[in-house]
Amino acid sequence: MEGRGRKSPGGGWASCWSGKCHQAPPVGQGDRGDPVAIADFIKRWDFSGGFSGQSAAKPTPQYQEPEIGRAIAKSKQELKCKGDNGVISASIDKRVDDWPLMQSPFPTLTISTIYLLTVWLGPKWMKTREPFQLRFLLVVYNFGMVLLNFFIFKELFLSSRARGYSYVCQTVDYSDNVYEVRIAAALWWYYVSKGIEYLDTVFFILRKKFNQISFLHVYHHFTMFTLWWIGIKWVAGGQAFFGAQMNAFIHVIMYMYYGLAACGPKFQKYLWWKRYLTILQLVQFHVTIGHTALSIYIDCPFPKWMHWGVIFYAVTFIFLFGNFYYRTYKLPKEPVKNGKIANGAVANGVSKSENNAVVENGKKQKKGKAKGE
Repeated sequence: MEGRGRKSPGGGWASCWSGKCHQAPPVGQGDRGDPVAIADFIKRWDFSGGFSGQSAAKPTPQYQEPEIGRAIAKSKQELKCKGDNGVISASIDKRVDDWPLMQSPFPTLTISTIYLLTVWLGPKWMKTREPFQLRFLLVVYNFGMVLLNFFIFKELFLSSRARGYSYVCQTVDYSDNVYEVRIAAALWWYYVSKGIEYLDTVFFILRKKFNQISFLHVYHHFTMFTLWWIGIKWVAGGQAFFGAQMNAFIHVIMYMYYGLAACGPKFQKYLWWKRYLTILQLVQFHVTIGHTALSIYIDCPFPKWMHWGVIFYAVTFIFLFGNFYYRTYKLPKEPVKNGKIANGAVANGVSKSENNAVVENGKKQKKGKAKGE
């Protein structure tokens, strides 16, 4: 930080006075408590710009917008003073080391592997069994996810505002500031929520909704939980807050829809807006690409490989969700064949065909009345 000395990797001290780092000769191990050595160290110090004989140069921000330009230049200077020779790289976040699942990637990888095995073996196990009736459980689960995602959104929004976060470029602050820790904790809960969302697939399997377990569904769930472990381990803050905040807000709306749909057919007339959930998700991916591309363009001090990875990841979702939207809402509806409804719109447990027959837990009920109601 400007005006503050920092310990350098070589054992000396680096200063960031006047926007420039100066390397001081290291003090020997045996001299660090020696008053004479300390006095000599202070005597050789020139508070106008480092050690005597060194000149200070004013930095020139690469980005010319006043406030953002100064913030970016300052962030880059701080990273240089940490001894990485100007290479913008991420550091392991020591704050999260003792948090659940964060000590090693193996618990996350184990959970994700079990998920893939469940996707493969679950339908085989359910093949000869009757589908489970899970209406009450689905209502509790979906509205519980509404509350969890709202909590994540609220924590990220309020804490980032309190810290004056920029929506254009924001570096990671690894300090123990109360708001920074709240942001890191909210991002950890966001990561955990993606693991909880594996239950979406489990419920589909138990209710024999195998047609809902598409490549998009499995790819989305598996990669979000697995990849976000990397995000929490290295960048639990900074630019990472924006995507999680936006996605948590969308999931509040999405799980609200699913919760209402799970309440039964009587709510179907209020759920005409399902297609707009997909549109909202597609808008989210485009905003993500634009936001990340702008960060790269202005040379925001955030790991570049993460920026490019986010862009690639968002592009895959645009293709997959775009294909889903086209096949679900643009292709003509197929008629009922062999007692099965093709291309019926499914809303987390209840789907309604064009002739008002309701399908729940794999069985078609007459006159809009579902079994168990």
